[in-house]
Amino acid sequence: MLCLVATVATVAAVRPAWSASSAFAPSTYLGEFDPSTVWELLIGGIVVASFLGSVGLWVLSALRKVRRSQLRRNAFISTALNHLHQGVVMTDPRGRVIFCNNQYLEIYGLSRADVPPRSDGPPTFAMRRKRGGARCQ
Repeated sequence: MLCLVATVATVAAVRPAWSASSAFAPSTYLGEFDPSTVWELLIGGIVVASFLGSVGLWVLSALRKVRRSQLRRNAFISTALNHLHQGVVMTDPRGRVIFCNNQYLEIYGLSRADVPPRSDGPPTFAMRRKRGGARCQ
């Protein structure tokens, strides 16, 4: 589409408009341009646009595939950790809670709303102490 607009704009700039021209010209007249050259430019533009579109679709499908794989892996890990009989809590280097399993919440009387994803660890541990949970480090 962009190539078509560029070709029409170029032809319109070179050739005077119908209203300004007193001479008769057929509708296929393109000024100094050879019609086969114009067609080659249009077809080349379509080929380039198709190639760029296919590359874009390939990138999007690759990103979608990676995202699906990551979600599958996270679901697998979450399911495995939730079936442990021990309470498990994982924190990142900044001290934010990344994961805690259902057994951990049950042991310390917490709910999922009390420990949102990426919440800070120290306030969570303080809430656990306040509710009568065991001493944490």
